[in-house]
Amino acid sequence: MYKKIAIIGQGTAGVLAATHFTRWADDCEIELYYDSKIKPQPVGEGSTVQLADLLWNNIGFTYEDLDKIDGTVKTAVMKRNWGDGTEIHHWFWPSFVSYHFNAGKLQTYILDNLKDKIKIIDRNISNHNDIDADYIMDCSGRPTDYTDFKMSEHITVNAVHVNQCYWDYPRFTHTLTLARPYGWVFGIPLKNRCSIGYMYNSDINTLEEVKEDIKNVFEEYNLTPSQDTNSFNFKSYWRNNNFSDRVVYNGNSSFFLEPMEATSIYTMEYIQRMAF
Repeated sequence: MYKKIAIIGQGTAGVLAATHFTRWADDCEIELYYDSKIKPQPVGEGSTVQLADLLWNNIGFTYEDLDKIDGTVKTAVMKRNWGDGTEIHHWFWPSFVSYHFNAGKLQTYILDNLKDKIKIIDRNISNHNDIDADYIMDCSGRPTDYTDFKMSEHITVNAVHVNQCYWDYPRFTHTLTLARPYGWVFGIPLKNRCSIGYMYNSDINTLEEVKEDIKNVFEEYNLTPSQDTNSFNFKSYWRNNNFSDRVVYNGNSSFFLEPMEATSIYTMEYIQRMAF
């Protein structure tokens, strides 16, 4: 019987879900709802090897397409100053790589690629019953009410300060994860910028302390910080009931567990497969 699948949200989770269902649910009509008044969250610009694999298999994305998403090849996660201070590279195994990417451009690229295969609707959805669909994947973003969620007791950071450092070319091919006095710093090298983010606990340290300490990272890696910054608090959580007969939640609508090694996209893909 012909079925209809509705996806809510055009962030990374929403567009990746669209690539999954256009590939596997070829006997279904697929609609993607988004609200043009709500800007998708342009964070989470690193990934594991699953991203390269699913983009290739689902939409034929190749290395020559990387420029379209300001992307770079990612070979490893580099950890420094953890424990005894030894520098450790967590390499992807030979013949496998992943990507660093501009999240906003990846979202736009995928929707452009799928515009003839799915119906894209600019409409705010506040109630699942307002959608005429057999199945719904809700990728609508961070919740405003955490009643239906469990909160993590073990992730100690709850805030981030991100600074974009523009450059002429990428200086390294791995993601940085640097232990610092107030938390840890990620570094994501894109084609035209390096995204430096300081993860910390705002109940213990101040944003001013973090802004002062992050200068050491700029100096060490010879980066020039811009005025393009973003600072916000977050919670780490997961939904009590993620699957029902009709609705599945994904992305930040399902979980946010601060992913030091960029494992969120793998988890999104796993939810897509379980939903299918």
